Amino acid sequence: MYELQQSSTDMSRGVRSGKSFAVGALVGVGLALLLAPAAGRDVRRGIGQTARRVGSGAKNVIGRARETVNGVKKDAQDAMDRGREEFAQTRRPGDRADWHAPTI
Repeated sequence: MYELQQSSTDMSRGVRSGKSFAVGALVGVGLALLLAPAAGRDVRRGIGQTARRVGSGAKNVIGRARETVNGVKKDAQDAMDRGREEFAQTRRPGDRADWHAPTI
């Protein structure tokens, strides 16, 4: 029990230090942008281009994930349909006819 509590405490310290590092990194990036020798317009343009690239990449990843989920859903539905057909073909007279497989 003590080991579990100890590892939980160690983990929360790690999360805190990770958050501290991330906040420090963001502050450092902000200061670097403010103190950089480039003109403000150039810095803003670079930030905008980077944001567009990141946004475009995120859209692509989301689109591929959506396609994958839809493909898995279709495969599951097809498998359920085939199972229902096989069940209907193998039913013997006298079996319960009121049973229905759940739909997805």
